[in-house]
This record gives sequence, C-alpha cells and structure tokens, in this order.
Amino acid sequence: MENTNKKIVILLNDNDALMSLVCKKKFQKEEGWDSIITNNYDEAINKIKEIRPDIVLTNIILKSTEKNGFDLISEIRSSKDLDKINIVVFTELGQDSDIEKAKMLGANEYYIKSQITIRDLIDKVKNILLEQK
Repeated sequence: MENTNKKIVILLNDNDALMSLVCKKKFQKEEGWDSIITNNYDEAINKIKEIRPDIVLTNIILKSTEKNGFDLISEIRSSKDLDKINIVVFTELGQDSDIEKAKMLGANEYYIKSQITIRDLIDKVKNILLEQK
C-alpha cells in the first residue's frame, strides 16, 4: 500500500549557518524531514510563501536585514495564506520580555539554544506536528 503521508518540510531561519546545517542533517537522519535553510527575513518570507513549510524554526537575531524574527512571526500571522503555519523560536535570547513578545505575536513555542538539545528540539517539533493532525 502506498504511503500517502506528505513529507514534512521545515524552514530553518537562523543567523548561525553551522547550527542550521546540524539541525537540517539531524532532522533528515532521525525523522526524514526536509529542511530549507535561510538566514534573513527577506529570504525566509519569500521561501515561506513559495513552499508553505509545516514549521518555521526561526531565530530572533537575523543577518543582513533591518527586520528580525519578531517581524517574521508578525508577517506570518498577519497573512491569511500563512497564518496556520507553526512557528518555533530557537534563539539565544532568553529574557522574559523576548519570550512574551514572541508568544504575543503568535509563536507556538520559544526555546533558548543554551537550554535545549537538538534531540529535545526534534521531540518538541514532532509533538507540534502530531497536535496539528
């Protein structure tokens, strides 16, 4: 019997190219998920509109742009075509005000890089995907 399950696609938007590559390889190896890597707001929003990923995993701090991860969350949530996409923040920023702002803008989850392993991140993403089914 043919598997009709859609392949999971994650957009990894991070200023840390090495972290993105490690996550991409782990997601593929351990779960079979495809990942698209971006590192700034413009590239991320264009790819999100193009491919409509299952989850956007974004940092708040982004390269070479005036806009940041907060702006990305806000743009996704304000777009009627994109507002159902799950958003997970994975960042170095751990102040309560950053967490509250991301959640208020519509992030599903917020994780501080120094406080979570990639294995735990995979488990959290998997739980979000299971909840949306």
